[in-house]
Order: sequence, then C-alpha cells, then structure tokens
Amino acid sequence: MIGLALLLISHLSSRANIYFVNSSADGTNIDTLRGAVLDANRHGDGSIIVLIAKSYELDTPDLGSELPVMVRRLNIIGWGQANVFIHAPPMEHVFHVYPGGQLTLINVTLANAGANAGDLYSKGGCLVQMVRFI
Repeated sequence: MIGLALLLISHLSSRANIYFVNSSADGTNIDTLRGAVLDANRHGDGSIIVLIAKSYELDTPDLGSELPVMVRRLNIIGWGQANVFIHAPPMEHVFHVYPGGQLTLINVTLANAGANAGDLYSKGGCLVQMVRFI
C-alpha cells in the first residue's frame, strides 16, 4: 500500500523532492523530520517525506515550535505495516499548515501534542488550513 501511495504521489508530482528520514532525533539536518520539512519548504511544491523509523520525537524547544508547512503540497508517508508516530510533547501543535499550504499524512499518527488553536481549526495536533489524513 505504501509503495502504491509513493508511486501515485510521484506520478502526480513528477518533479517532487523525495526525502527518506531515518533519524528519530529532532534537528535541522536533512536526515531529520524537521530538517526535511524545512528543506521541502525551500524547494517548493510536491515534496514527499518518507518516514523510515517507527517513532519521531520533536522535543527540542530551541529549534522552534510546530513544523511549518508553507508549500501547496507536502506529503508525509509512514513506511511499514504499522503507523509511524510523531511525538511532540512540548509543543501545542505538531504542524502549522499556513494559508495556501496542503499537508497529506499517510500511515502517520500524531501524539502527545496539545490541540488548542484558539479561533483556528485544530485536529490531531495540527494548526490547519488543509490537512488530509489517510
């Protein structure tokens, strides 16, 4: 199923940047989830982030708050049979999807983040404009 999702997404976005993230640590290096999201924002639409590890910890407050999604299409796919978990205990939200941004999560579970978004819609630890959970 994951392979089919990758194939479909890459077909729809033939010039997509694909990131394979295996480091479960929080950081800004390209091999971390935060680093891949930041790099995807710099390189534009249609990026795909494949999460190889089973669990990711966003626990370094010095690096900022939520993961910003500013591109029109960002796809994050958990690899494997079971859901991949993203934990963010010190944060109010895991992702902040900005106006015009779109985030698709496939086989990913968001855990341990607050869900208080004030006057904006919040779901599953995301401050959202457009998020699709698959």
